[in-house]
Amino acid sequence: MKLISYLASSLAGILLFSSCSSDELVDHIFSSGDGNVSFSLQLPAELTTRAFGDGFKATTLTFAVYETGVTPVRPIILSEDEYTFTDLHTTVNFRLANGKTYDIVFWADAPVEAPVMNPYTFDPDKQTISVNYSGVTTNAENRDAFFAAVRGLKVTGPVNETVKLYRPFAQINLGTTDLDESAVKNAYPNLRSSLETTAYQTLNLLTGEVSDPTGVVYALAAAPTGEVFPKGSEYDYLSMNYLLVESNQSIVDCKYTFYNALDPVYSLTVANVPVQRNYRTNIFGALLTSEADFTIEIVPPFLKPDKDIEVK
Repeated sequence: MKLISYLASSLAGILLFSSCSSDELVDHIFSSGDGNVSFSLQLPAELTTRAFGDGFKATTLTFAVYETGVTPVRPIILSEDEYTFTDLHTTVNFRLANGKTYDIVFWADAPVEAPVMNPYTFDPDKQTISVNYSGVTTNAENRDAFFAAVRGLKVTGPVNETVKLYRPFAQINLGTTDLDESAVKNAYPNLRSSLETTAYQTLNLLTGEVSDPTGVVYALAAAPTGEVFPKGSEYDYLSMNYLLVESNQSIVDCKYTFYNALDPVYSLTVANVPVQRNYRTNIFGALLTSEADFTIEIVPPFLKPDKDIEVK
């Protein structure tokens, strides 16, 4: 791995990353000496207990270092090659100049191989991630990703940091109790579903702000297998989707369409669904045979509690 650096050569450091709220500050540890910088990142242990959202898909790290307040904005250190997480850990190495103040942004996502295009594009000069929703399908767990920023880091000697990365997304889950009903089996021998909703296209990694809302269609896909729905085993998973959303709670409308193979059979519209960054929103009930009496819930670290919508 190479590191492009206009300041100095690399040093040893560590990264630990974990899901956390956007207003959580990073602790700085300073001591006398040179500008060696050590970052430590690790996903929280509870994420390893579930498949959807376990964090193991986001294995590739990108980061950039900027001198605070300098314009035009250009990275002075930029990760050129891939840094790979192993068991939710990785290491990054560099040195910073004593007496200077820096901003650092981190982004972790899933690796992709040609001819598949990465749905996320990092612009180091704008400090943004752009999301491409073209061709996105329901249940795309490989779109899971994490980010964090260290702002105003004044270097006066060696620095040891614990940096916590967290999702910029809400995870929307759909679960039902009526897949074994005879009428449902007859109507859907090859059940698939899609989702129409709204999400943002741009994330500023330094500030955490989102912009460019757009309508999104998560194309039809078969129901996931081997997953346990967050509300319990009595529910069968129908779909899971990641939406780029704001840090504060907001609402979206969700239109689910259920297909037998490629033939649409039924649509369910759930209005005013609460979503929030790094939270799960669960929509559940007897969805294929009834659509009244919604219960909505949100959950994190995903933060807690879930946002649930129960359909009776």
